[in-house]
Amino acid sequence: MAGYSVDQLYAKLERADAAGDTEAAKVIADEIRKMQAAPKTITPKAPGDAELARQAYDDSSFGQRALISAGAEFKGLGRGIGQIFTPNDSAAHKAITASANADRPFADAPHGGANLVGRALPYLATIPLGGPEAAVAGRLPAGASALARLAAKAIPAAAEGAVYGAAREVRDGESRGQNAAIGAGAGVVGRGIAGGLGKLVAGGKAGIDSVKRELIDIAQREGIPLHISQVGDSLPTKVASSMAKYLPFSGAGGAARAQQDAWNRALTRQAGHESSRITDDAIATMRDNFDKGYGGIWARNDVTLTKGDYDAMQQVLKDTEREFGPNSDAVSVVRAQIDHVLGSADNGVIAGRGYQLLRKQLAGTQPGTAVGGQVGKVRAVLDKAANDSIGPQDAAALKQLNEQYRNFRVLDKLMARKDGATADISPAMLWSAVNQRGPKATKAMRELAKVGQGLLKDPIPDSGTAPRLLIGGAASGAAATGGMSIPMLAKLTLLGATGGRVLNSKAVGNYAANGLKVPQSRLAKLLGTAGLEGVRRLPQGGAAAYDAQPLELNIVGGQAVPAAALDAQLRAAGY
Repeated sequence: MAGYSVDQLYAKLERADAAGDTEAAKVIADEIRKMQAAPKTITPKAPGDAELARQAYDDSSFGQRALISAGAEFKGLGRGIGQIFTPNDSAAHKAITASANADRPFADAPHGGANLVGRALPYLATIPLGGPEAAVAGRLPAGASALARLAAKAIPAAAEGAVYGAAREVRDGESRGQNAAIGAGAGVVGRGIAGGLGKLVAGGKAGIDSVKRELIDIAQREGIPLHISQVGDSLPTKVASSMAKYLPFSGAGGAARAQQDAWNRALTRQAGHESSRITDDAIATMRDNFDKGYGGIWARNDVTLTKGDYDAMQQVLKDTEREFGPNSDAVSVVRAQIDHVLGSADNGVIAGRGYQLLRKQLAGTQPGTAVGGQVGKVRAVLDKAANDSIGPQDAAALKQLNEQYRNFRVLDKLMARKDGATADISPAMLWSAVNQRGPKATKAMRELAKVGQGLLKDPIPDSGTAPRLLIGGAASGAAATGGMSIPMLAKLTLLGATGGRVLNSKAVGNYAANGLKVPQSRLAKLLGTAGLEGVRRLPQGGAAAYDAQPLELNIVGGQAVPAAALDAQLRAAGY
């Protein structure tokens, strides 16, 4: 009875029973029992496109999910515009609608807060923020009620949102009117969010915690421009800023390059030679400066060894004997180096040039080992003797040179990494470098490392997938319109030229960090303005009149600038 199902056998059993054929009924019943007792083969159902898309979306980070949603929004807009500009019964219109229907599982997969951020970003950035409603509100009479002012903002925002919603794709079972209604509501909410962000930026300075405030002050002291996403803690702003660098005319490339150049200048300034790009020539110049600096100091100074220095070296030898054993190779190495130092002295005096050579030889003796550490203690005694042998002016110059050289060693080590090929040092790399074994960076360099890690490092990880989805979504949206890429390109361009420019603006970043300030470049114009309070011009009448009413200049506000930082700014400006 192979090939029969259980249901078919039950039907045969009923017929055999009705016919009184007990033998056939018995055979059929046995076959049914065998089939029911046999193990069942279960074929698992493969996950559908919607499940796979949702799983991939859930496995992404918040920033990547927002970018995916933004890409889906661009794609929907591209197809919607294509539907509007093609006749409903045309092959092109039907192809666009079919593409939208086929994409439904993937378009509906994004969800949650990241989806709201991603979907809202194109709308918030592709319209002139506050433009139409501000124009309407500006025509209201002075005594207009709060309700009237609210309506003046809400009605234009709803109209903008309705147009935006109507431009989205329409799939089977949907209507353009429904999309327009949803867009109208989203327009009002979106405009409220934009207004709230404006108030947030205005109050940004008061809301910055003390740790970030300190990092911002360090960055501004060193002349490093900051963007609003780096100043505040708003995750949507950070996500939007990360997305903006992939949009045309956003200014992201130029802003990133300006920040990187300022960062490079701040780092190299700590090594004694300011440079926007850390090229091989810049490194060579730093090395040459150190050779000249150290050479000049030790060309005019000798090192005098005292009894205290001799006793300190002998103590290092005793410590080595106690730690490694009196007959160990370590003791032989340390004793040989001490004898070499003492043998280089003439009546307790070592020539400055000789001291430089001795120090280099001691540093090269088994570096990075326990024995090298003991030799390093001998070198420390020699260095102390050298510092005690020079006058206060050269001692100050030597201290500064040593600090700059320690910072240079950190930079030189970083330049051997991959970023060094582009003559840059990544802000995120400095923090680990200043905390590794080896030359210890100065306090100023450690402060910059904190700035790089806490402010300048991109907070949104970028694997490259999300940007491809964003740009690919826009491109495929344009392709679905049958080649109508101009509206999509216009939206991408407007998004970059408005929202991107704001997010990458140095002025907006400074405003968020410090509040509104008059740029320094306007100081001369302000001082020359007639009637400016605080400035009295020199009256006519010569010296007598001057004695009676001298020139007074009262400067209110501003901030103190360290002399070194001011000098660096003037040099960078070409003065």
